[in-house]
Amino acid sequence: MVSRDVLTSTPSIGTPLWIGGNCSEPPTMNLAGCTWGYDRFTVTQTGLAVGYGSATYEGFPAELQGGTVSQIGDITPASASSVVTSLDLEAPSGLYGVSWIQDLNQTGFSMNVISSAPADLAAAITTEGQSSRVVTAISYDSGHVTFLSYDWQGDTTSVYETQVSTASTSGAPAAAAELAQQGYIITALGRADDSGDIYLVGTRVAGDTVARPFIAASFYGVPVEQPPQEGYAVVGVVSGAANGYLFER
Repeated sequence: MVSRDVLTSTPSIGTPLWIGGNCSEPPTMNLAGCTWGYDRFTVTQTGLAVGYGSATYEGFPAELQGGTVSQIGDITPASASSVVTSLDLEAPSGLYGVSWIQDLNQTGFSMNVISSAPADLAAAITTEGQSSRVVTAISYDSGHVTFLSYDWQGDTTSVYETQVSTASTSGAPAAAAELAQQGYIITALGRADDSGDIYLVGTRVAGDTVARPFIAASFYGVPVEQPPQEGYAVVGVVSGAANGYLFER
């Protein structure tokens, strides 16, 4: 394990890891060549915990599934109460970063770790949705793509429709807005290649095409802020985009 930072939730919740521009060029293998940003927002809901951590690339996914990444007490991504919200695999630097949210009053979540060729990614994610699983984190990984999906024992029958979009850093907010317009919730955001492109994974209950309210906002530059309007949740942060905070309701 390289680092850990666990935020016990009351009364704040955190963003997923910021996507984009976080590792040194050229890569260095000194286990200090990557940094990951995140922010916190004030909320009224209690019983939540948010975790952030990084670890050596060679330990993925065993350390993540075993709960040794940033575990402090019961706050761990391996808990049945936890869902990983972002993942960044940086093989050239020998590191990966991860964030997760944990509902201390809820349980029954089960993580799947899946690897796919980029050409087969949309079909692989479609299969997960048809099997009542939601993709929550995704990352390019040296020629292939790794993503995490979850099922929940409280709902084993819902079928989800999915769409995968690829956009540049500057184009990611517009791509997110288009997904929201089609009724998709952006459930995963991650690096799509080594050139700065980004994957956006949209998920919706089958047949639910009602547009989702969406806001793209500029960086606040301070550690704790309110979402722009009541009822919105941050679904991703794109570092370097003009309006990089992406919110949906």
